[in-house]
Amino acid sequence: MIRYFHMPVTRNTVALVIEPGSAAETATSEQMSRRFGVELQEISRKEYRRLTELYETEAARR
Repeated sequence: MIRYFHMPVTRNTVALVIEPGSAAETATSEQMSRRFGVELQEISRKEYRRLTELYETEAARR
């Protein structure tokens, strides 16, 4: 299973491969944020692709 997250403060995205049956499979965004120490918002795969492309384009312009 893959879960997709947006880190709005740092303007990054992350796709996490989750082990079936693990605590991460049912963890909320808030629980994941606490675990990783950064604000995470769960997003759809479509939104993940859109934001990743946007952030990569912005980074290439710098």
